[in-house]
Amino acid sequence: MRRAGIASVVLTGALISAWPASGQAPDLDRRLALFARYLDPLRTQLGIPGVSAAVVSGGMIVWESGFGYADVEQRIPAAAD
Repeated sequence: MRRAGIASVVLTGALISAWPASGQAPDLDRRLALFARYLDPLRTQLGIPGVSAAVVSGGMIVWESGFGYADVEQRIPAAAD
């Protein structure tokens, strides 16, 4: 359970730190691509077999994806849902 807490903090920090400090609207697509690029290596480093992730903004899902395996033994990939 401790690993999940650490991952949550790291992922939240990564997403928040990618947000611009100025009042400009962020380039959401670019920032989400950067977030996705770091998420899978982090999952691997923490030894998490699979993760489903979503980013919600204004009550709408703006990005979702799955990384790794939902079932390692049967090699079923993780999906966004």
